[in-house]
Amino acid sequence: MPEQFRGFIGTGAGSTTVTLDLGTEAATVHVRSRWMGGHNAIDLTLACTHEPRGSHYGVLIVTAASDGSLPPCPWALFLEYARLPPHDDAHPGSDMLVVNERFSLLLWTHPRLDYDDGTQLDPGDYDEPVENFAHSVRALRELEGPWKLAAVPQ
Repeated sequence: MPEQFRGFIGTGAGSTTVTLDLGTEAATVHVRSRWMGGHNAIDLTLACTHEPRGSHYGVLIVTAASDGSLPPCPWALFLEYARLPPHDDAHPGSDMLVVNERFSLLLWTHPRLDYDDGTQLDPGDYDEPVENFAHSVRALRELEGPWKLAAVPQ
């Protein structure tokens, strides 16, 4: 059974939640974001291959998106994570900002990840319409973090 980790940030204007289901060989990352105005809402799951690189660090290679294509990239799209002992967040929020107050895993896109967000070519020069992978681009941008995720009790 995969381990589950979740992080969130929210205000009176909306929220973003990132959920990681981490198995021994596979993982999924679900990004759900709803903010006032709603034009950039995200509800997307990224399927990944899990490559542990040690007991506390690993790589997630993104292989598919739940509702569209992945953006063009000259190499694999990948995320990184690092496990930590459970920590209290130094800034657990306020009356206006709500975040998870504990975390035990950091998740982020690799800092050198160079995917095409649909602006590098003329729209007609892509193999598929830009709108097909625009949702994935918004999810990957959300994950540029790092995101502080807390273990979800099983």
